[in-house]
Amino acid sequence: MARKNKKKMVNGFIFPIPYAGFAVLISTLALGYVWLGYRCEFLGSEIKTLEFEKTFLNKKYLYEECKWIRMKSPLNIERVLKEHNIIMIWPRMDQVVRIYDSGAFPDISIERADDVLAYAKPKRVIMND
Repeated sequence: MARKNKKKMVNGFIFPIPYAGFAVLISTLALGYVWLGYRCEFLGSEIKTLEFEKTFLNKKYLYEECKWIRMKSPLNIERVLKEHNIIMIWPRMDQVVRIYDSGAFPDISIERADDVLAYAKPKRVIMND
């Protein structure tokens, strides 16, 4: 009877499993590091564009606010009224009515005399103001 060949036949490259696990772990960590670096670069560029947009919108807001202030200036209002042939004058003192919120100033009372609104007077005595 012939002896059996007890040699193992290797059909590939022998690599120990612990070393393979370590190599997989290191490659996973390296890919995670590269992914985090890419993500940080992407978020940094996005933040940069948003900051640029914020400064642009802030400048635009200030410009529009300045335009609005110029539009509502008394000289400009008079000029526009003159352009449209609208004649307006300032009200007389007796035409001005001042209205106060009763909750904001609880110590002020408004007195009426013969259905004519008089000036608001404080209820308390004002001393050393």
